Amino acid sequence: MIRQIWARNGPVTAIDRALTRVILNTNHEKLVMKMVERETTVRLQGGLFARAAAKFVQEATTFKSEIFIEKDGRAVNAKSIMGVMSLAIASGQKVVLRANGSDEETAVDQLSHLIESDQLF
Repeated sequence: MIRQIWARNGPVTAIDRALTRVILNTNHEKLVMKMVERETTVRLQGGLFARAAAKFVQEATTFKSEIFIEKDGRAVNAKSIMGVMSLAIASGQKVVLRANGSDEETAVDQLSHLIESDQLF
């Protein structure tokens, strides 16, 4: 699903994709799990470093879902400050947010909104 939202500095296009993971349980039956994925552009003026990364991680830890953030093919746990900072995400760069769990859609929505805004607070 492609949708356009308006940030303070203009329109932002967000692409929602649903991924499907298939795992086998102990009875060798297929269990299908959906994972929400969204590609977005970081609009925070200073990128996702130090204070902004801490705020992002703090927000990510409020969700029950597993959450990952990916840049240039490298994904890290979005609940890890060291992982998020190791990606060195600058303003204007594209990232992919992925979540899997009971509140996955809300998690991706709120976290993408946080990094798509041009100011942290």
